[in-house]
Amino acid sequence: MKRLSLELKIMLCFTAMFVFVMVATLPIKYLIISNDLYTNAKSLLQSEAERIAEMLVYAEGRVRLDSDVDLIAETGTYIAVYSNNNVLRSGALPQSFDLAVKPQFGNIYTTKSDGHKWIVYDYNLFRNGENVGWIRAAKSLDAVSDIMEKFNSMILKVIPIYIVMTLLGWIFIKRILSPVIQITKTARQIGQGDLSKRINFEGSHDQVGILAETLDEMLDNLEDSFNREKRFSSDVSHELKTPVTAIIVNAEEALSGDKSADEYKESLETILKESRKLNSLIAQLLMMARSKDGNYKHEMELLDISMLTKTIVDGLSDGEENPDIFISSDIEEGIIMLVDQTLYMRLIINLIDNALKYNTPGGWVKLSLIKSKNNVSLSVEDNGIGISKENLPRIWERFFKADQSSINSSPGLGLSIVKWIAELHGGTVHAKSELGKGSCFEIGFVIKSVCINKSLKSQQESPQ
Repeated sequence: MKRLSLELKIMLCFTAMFVFVMVATLPIKYLIISNDLYTNAKSLLQSEAERIAEMLVYAEGRVRLDSDVDLIAETGTYIAVYSNNNVLRSGALPQSFDLAVKPQFGNIYTTKSDGHKWIVYDYNLFRNGENVGWIRAAKSLDAVSDIMEKFNSMILKVIPIYIVMTLLGWIFIKRILSPVIQITKTARQIGQGDLSKRINFEGSHDQVGILAETLDEMLDNLEDSFNREKRFSSDVSHELKTPVTAIIVNAEEALSGDKSADEYKESLETILKESRKLNSLIAQLLMMARSKDGNYKHEMELLDISMLTKTIVDGLSDGEENPDIFISSDIEEGIIMLVDQTLYMRLIINLIDNALKYNTPGGWVKLSLIKSKNNVSLSVEDNGIGISKENLPRIWERFFKADQSSINSSPGLGLSIVKWIAELHGGTVHAKSELGKGSCFEIGFVIKSVCINKSLKSQQESPQ
């Protein structure tokens, strides 16, 4: 049964149900119809006999019908009137009826005669308490037999009709299940590595059609996810290969022969720089991996983000990497919010680092932090090289870099981490940019007073 096709299973179930209905109901229907016909015939026979008894004439000690002719009722009932010594006085029975049948008074019974079946009712006649004769009423059951034969014939005719219906049902079921066959075929092709295959069902928009459409949407998402993961793996290997190659080259150069102290120092500085870059890249990759699988355990605490932000900006302003780029800030004091301090610092550093790397000599970077009611707006603006309109929607993707030719640029993880950190804190990200005129990155947070009150209460209750 496990190896049978779905349409064959449906047909077998349909056939089994039909056979069950035929076996269970048709004999019952046959018995009910047959019993009703016989009951009606007996009832009609008895009423006819009693009606004829009222028409009898008693004269000269004998009983007879008021008309000395054979009586055949419209209902097919034959009547014969006998004396008490079994002499026929009036009426007649058909020639096919066996006159030797002994009477069974008071009972309605059946008998066969000359290939015909009859029901018979023998009825005693009394006058002034004296038996003066009896009546025999006989009715042919040929009509009942004809009806039952027609019923049997109808049953036999149903079988070929059912066979035709089965064939039509088979075609109909195959047509209904065609999308399922198409889905199976597509799934096998996808299993062999072709993620571009789709069902593209063009039938009716029923449950099967909705299923096919949903599977196509799922396959689109899977293909997109697979391509992103494939691109991610390629980008990771490329980004890791670059600093590792630089470290190896400088180490081999330092070991290739006698070098001066300054040459050794230059090689070590390059190795240190590339090692730091590699370490930063690994840390960001680890953070991205944890953010993706949900294993990053953030520790939210109530902090004065105004003071924290100012400390970060001051630290970056004193850096020696970009001495010709001016960093300024406009920070509203006293903004308190529930944040993960490590992640919040990473968000600020990544935004400013991104603004510095894509700036121009003599440029500027400005950070603003403003509160309005329960909303906090953080923005980092610069007058650097800017971003084109076609690349702007993609800047939040992992490893996306508008300038793919620059091997010394950042790996393209900074803004994707910014977006993840902002969303982790219930915030939103937005970017505005224009080529040659700079960029502005805005992060919006909502301060939840209920959470702040609970945090304050928790800090007050905690032991000092």
